Amino acid sequence: MKKGMALASDLFKIAMRTERVGADSILRRGHLSFMTSQKCYEVSLLAYMEYRGLPQALLKQNESAKRFSVSTVESLVHESIARLVEGQTTIEAATAEVEGLLAVLSEAQPEQIVLYEVPGVTLPKGSRPYLLAGARVTRLSTREYRWLARRWRETFSAVSGQKGKQDYVKAFKPQLDRLKGKTVMWCSYAAEPKRAQELSLETLNWIIILLKYACLKMNRDSNEMAIGLSAVPSFEYFVIPKDSSSLITGAHVAGKFLPWKLKSSDRVRMRQAGVFVLSDILVSSDNGRKLEPKSFQFALLQALQWTVTSLDLVTNGSRVLALAVALEALFSPNSSNPRLAVAEGTAMTIFHDLKMRQNIYRRMKGLYDKRCDAAHGRKGSASDWDVIEMGMMVTKAISVLCKHVNEYHSLVDFSTALSQAKLTGQVFKK
Repeated sequence: MKKGMALASDLFKIAMRTERVGADSILRRGHLSFMTSQKCYEVSLLAYMEYRGLPQALLKQNESAKRFSVSTVESLVHESIARLVEGQTTIEAATAEVEGLLAVLSEAQPEQIVLYEVPGVTLPKGSRPYLLAGARVTRLSTREYRWLARRWRETFSAVSGQKGKQDYVKAFKPQLDRLKGKTVMWCSYAAEPKRAQELSLETLNWIIILLKYACLKMNRDSNEMAIGLSAVPSFEYFVIPKDSSSLITGAHVAGKFLPWKLKSSDRVRMRQAGVFVLSDILVSSDNGRKLEPKSFQFALLQALQWTVTSLDLVTNGSRVLALAVALEALFSPNSSNPRLAVAEGTAMTIFHDLKMRQNIYRRMKGLYDKRCDAAHGRKGSASDWDVIEMGMMVTKAISVLCKHVNEYHSLVDFSTALSQAKLTGQVFKK
């Protein structure tokens, strides 16, 4: 209760230094303003520390952070401040508000299943789902369809009996029928729906990155692109709560993303490209958040992001620059001579033959010079072939390193092995 009193004291101080203001205050920068119940409030800078720290302090109680996001707690706090400002601003009232907040945050939230349809995507029957950040992209099978339908019928029936079954037929079954056999992103969260949707969007973004990378990889040895390039502006979603009679549906604008069609042969090639290894790294590390910045796996994710970034750039010089940064993330994090480190590291990673290593070493130094031209604003000389060749070097390096990802714990260990092996030595165990 001592902790609760401290929180109540902070809330009381915030309320004492908050006043209702006009709507234009929300638009002014440098002010601590918020809106709730169609009224606007502004917090004095004298209560800045308490205002910023209270949501985080509340989240630390009863492991609430596992169930609620900061944005949701901030909304709850805003409601409490508004009630104190509009009512009685006393320490007793603030204590009651804090007790109410802690009670809400201590409740176990019902598990949410969130299904997003991913338009333009065709996955074969029995295909392996893409696992990312607690979600998966999968084909909604007949078995999963039946499980979801049964679960939702039981929820409706428990709430309103026979009428519940009718509600299920009207509200839920048509949408589930529409998704049967289609590719969906399936997420389960014990959190509020808004947070689940935000996390799902982040997950979808990583899937797009991986498949863009696979497209870049596979386009080098095939005239047919396995992943079509076109924009889909939105996708549908609905949320199935575990213990509720409500169904959340709608369209959520997600910006550009790539629809794709995968055949079994594509999946083999994607495995060779390292897509599934990268996917497993992401799901085990919570989208990379749990990785040490100097870890080998973290460097792989950085290289992947820069590789995909190169696809959206306009000039050849900027593309070569982005691809070179991808290699720098892998081979020259602390090198005093990144040009030589990138050239040597790339050659040693993608080839075993000494003569081929020497050829790649010389070629990479030339490509790195064009990277420097672009970075320092000198007249660019990078050609289309330079971009293609650089892309081949990067994707090949990532693919090889994905096969040996468990051999090195840190980037320092990998860099040490490269410096000791030079062009003639062996870097990997197999």
